[in-house]
Amino acid sequence: MAQFVHEKGYISPLDLLIKMERITPKQVEDWKRSRVSYLERMILGSLSKLQFIL
Repeated sequence: MAQFVHEKGYISPLDLLIKMERITPKQVEDWKRSRVSYLERMILGSLSKLQFIL
């Protein structure tokens, strides 16, 4: 995590979820390009667990 902070000056929730292997960079790209309506549907794990993590 320190690497992200050092490179960008911050860490985003998406960076964290990718690092934790809860979502893939391709899934994030699909969401950014509106190929996926809801990013939450792509994330591994329940929304309550994700809320706790974030």
